[in-house]
Amino acid sequence: MLFFATQTHAQHNALDNIGSWPPTAALSFALLPYVRSAYNALYDYVWAEKERKWLREILPRSGAEQGGDAGAGDQAQPADVADDEDDNIFELRVDGDFLEDWGEAGGNDEIEGGEPVPQMIWGMGQDNGDQEAPPLDAPPLADAAPPQEQPAAPPPPPHVHQERRLTISTTHLAETVLGALLFPTISATMGELLRLALPTSWTTPALASWTLRAGSRPGKATGILQERWGRSIVGGCLFVVLKDAVMLYVRWKMAMGHRKRKVLDYDKRKGRVVRRLASHDDSFDPRQQERETDEVDVCIVGGGPAGLSAAIKLKQLANEAGNEDFRVLLLEKAGELGDHIVSGNVVEPSALKELIPDWNDENNPNRFENATPATHDKLRFLTKKGSFPMPAPPQMNNHGNYIISLNQFVKWLGERAEEVGVEVYPGFAASEVLYTPDGSVKGVATNDLGVSRAGKPKDNFERGMEFHARVTLLAEGCHGSLTKQVTKKYDLRRDSQPQTYALGIKEVWEVQPEKFQKGLVVHSMGYPLPSNTYGGGWMYHFGENLVSLGLVVGLDYPNPWLAPYGEFQKMKHHPLYSSVLEGGKCISYGARTLNEGGFQSIPKCSFPGGALIGDTAGFLNVPKIKGTHTAMRSGMLAAEAAYTALAGNNEGTIFLFDYEDKLRNSSIWRELKQVRNMRPSFHTPLGLYGGILYSGLEAYFLRGKAPWTLKHHGTDAAATKTADQCQKIEYPKPDGKISFDILTSVSRTGTNHEEDQPCHLQVKDWDKHAAIAYPKYKGIENRFCPAGVYEYVEDASKDLGVRFQINAQNCVHCKTCDIKVPTQDINWATPQGGEGPKYTMT
Repeated sequence: MLFFATQTHAQHNALDNIGSWPPTAALSFALLPYVRSAYNALYDYVWAEKERKWLREILPRSGAEQGGDAGAGDQAQPADVADDEDDNIFELRVDGDFLEDWGEAGGNDEIEGGEPVPQMIWGMGQDNGDQEAPPLDAPPLADAAPPQEQPAAPPPPPHVHQERRLTISTTHLAETVLGALLFPTISATMGELLRLALPTSWTTPALASWTLRAGSRPGKATGILQERWGRSIVGGCLFVVLKDAVMLYVRWKMAMGHRKRKVLDYDKRKGRVVRRLASHDDSFDPRQQERETDEVDVCIVGGGPAGLSAAIKLKQLANEAGNEDFRVLLLEKAGELGDHIVSGNVVEPSALKELIPDWNDENNPNRFENATPATHDKLRFLTKKGSFPMPAPPQMNNHGNYIISLNQFVKWLGERAEEVGVEVYPGFAASEVLYTPDGSVKGVATNDLGVSRAGKPKDNFERGMEFHARVTLLAEGCHGSLTKQVTKKYDLRRDSQPQTYALGIKEVWEVQPEKFQKGLVVHSMGYPLPSNTYGGGWMYHFGENLVSLGLVVGLDYPNPWLAPYGEFQKMKHHPLYSSVLEGGKCISYGARTLNEGGFQSIPKCSFPGGALIGDTAGFLNVPKIKGTHTAMRSGMLAAEAAYTALAGNNEGTIFLFDYEDKLRNSSIWRELKQVRNMRPSFHTPLGLYGGILYSGLEAYFLRGKAPWTLKHHGTDAAATKTADQCQKIEYPKPDGKISFDILTSVSRTGTNHEEDQPCHLQVKDWDKHAAIAYPKYKGIENRFCPAGVYEYVEDASKDLGVRFQINAQNCVHCKTCDIKVPTQDINWATPQGGEGPKYTMT
């Protein structure tokens, strides 16, 4: 267009001169996009794979031993690393964003389509005591113990320049204008350098004629370098090539240097390298050290809706009775309340109104301000390219409900708990149930801090604390680690069917105002999930131009090739979702498992000295797609039963029989019993479509009064078929605009775990696990995990040709692995308090 627009009538034969040399300025500029595309294609063909390999090698990889004995812990570090040895460290940061489109076809400046290049701190010393990091594909060192993974810091959030946003940003606009002004200057400078460096005959036209009056007259240019604009174009292209060459060299150099780096302990608080513990007393056993103890009336484990509601109700009852010394302690493993909370969420406010009647009153200065009333509902069945409406069952009517971020709601609820006198301890991870001599629960203990990968105490070692309580309430959420312990000890599932689970994956987007419909609630079924997999999507418009969307996938799916994260990325490209997301920006990501067993799978909820409350007991109403109100109500019922029992019994073990009775007479029991047959109907011979029809029959006609109860057959792990029995699923490469690679999503969670600590994803024998699981399921762990924690890395030294690897630093505490792994040899244990994701708006 530029070429034709610049031709005058006098140049009507311009088309005849297209093949002439040198080309015109207009034609040269018009061809630049094609030159750029050709260059990007060539760059991608020649360098992309090598560049990605170097970048992967630069990134710290947990599970690949960094030299030395994996079990040696701190002992592998030299003792002479003084605190002031900062001279061995240099910091290097390379950024070429203002020309990021050149030389990165397909995003080659990022790892696997979206991961930013990390800022690395390298120790380049070559002392005798240095550890050498092996190449990425180096085999592990032999060790009697299973290889201990070395978690690395999570990938940093994408650099703001690398996000391609269609919304207007003043910062981005300023950077664009600056780049537009800067590049012509660079091109002109490079062109002038070419004029000075090249032979004159290359850059200056020959003289056409010479007269005494006029002097010399330049002749017609015979080459593009003989024109100033031509030299600027060539100079600009040459600058891009040089810039790419420099960046490739730097990345190659960093990858080579990675193999020679010193593994140092860098204290971010001090901003310097600190001395590592040189040796340990092998006879010192942390478990033999006494713990500090605190005595409370009620200890609650878990700072979600159930735990906080129980705590608030207990203190309300105590304060009303004038018993202000009644101590209620709440332990939360996240660094702050809400950091580990992720949910849809359209909340039914019935329980909240009972607990805090003025929660949304405009006259209440402490009201919850981030609730968006649900205005209208849509239910769609998706095909690959289209959709059609479905009648929504009565349970999905959201009139009077509110769209919220449960993460924000829990933070607000925590403030209300502290107002009434609840002692809230964030960053305290309860890892052990304590028992009295008679076998009843007497409280919990938090895990030790400052323990190395080898299980030895470090310089910052702190023994965990014991919290003794007359009543201990477990509110850990789905598949709690302490809940597993007490369920096994007291056989709480002896009269219930196996629990079945789902994985929910969520993103929060900021969308363009014209696409935002405040209060809209959309649910979908069908595509992209296959017909033998239960699940569905959602999209909620809340706040100001914010959209919560996600996909729930039942973990009883049979095909080990299925990846819930990949299905979610596919779903976002469906027109129902992409029409809203295009031009928007993803601002948050999270994932968490949820209970779907319903009424049949509720265990016995009380045990000697305590009780299960909330989603750890499985009170989610699946057809209603809600569980916050039932979790809160169960916490309030347990609080009433506990306070009554404590008030009438000053000695002995507390049995919360009244809590079980209250549950059976509550709205929780009634609504779960009414819908008990809907979820299991999808795994009968009727299949997906039969399940939809049967659920309609239950919702409109039977209303839970059928004389039968459908069963859940077996566990989700047992439902998994072998890889050779199922069709392999290939997922498209993410585009970086609507769909993203998994490491980019993980970077949005803010998850973090200290590297030198025992792996909280416990596999007794990594090689044995791989030998059993890989031939049958071909790496199912890598596919079911929504955070890229598990990998099978090519390793010629292994009989399988691959090595099982755990990147525990990426873990977002969803607990899918503990539930779904067919071998059932992965145990999710609690890491150090304060670690894990730091969710926002989820």
